[in-house]
Amino acid sequence: MRAFVSIIDIRPQGVVTDGPSRDVDEMRPLGIQYIMSGVTPEHGDFALRAINVPVSVAGMDVAPGDMIHMDENGACKFPTDRLADICSNIDAFSKEETDQAKALLAAETLEEVKTAWLNRV
Repeated sequence: MRAFVSIIDIRPQGVVTDGPSRDVDEMRPLGIQYIMSGVTPEHGDFALRAINVPVSVAGMDVAPGDMIHMDENGACKFPTDRLADICSNIDAFSKEETDQAKALLAAETLEEVKTAWLNRV
């Protein structure tokens, strides 16, 4: 029997920490979004100071319950009462990108590529 609990056992949607991490390539397959202050080649002394408390990471103040979108490129937070609006905007933007990609793939001349690129709203 294990005497510890791992992040795999907890299955969070995301992790926000004001400290660095290592082994980022091993974290990706877990399907967990994360933002941290950086990466480090060493493990250092792990010290869990608090859970579900406000932190500041990469200049962004984050509190428990904040809605955050994260991927490998960064993170942004938004008011939870605007989630429906954001999802609607994501759907519209995704359709726009799909339409533009189809037009670009169908383009046969430089002028058609320019037109497809510039027709993006």
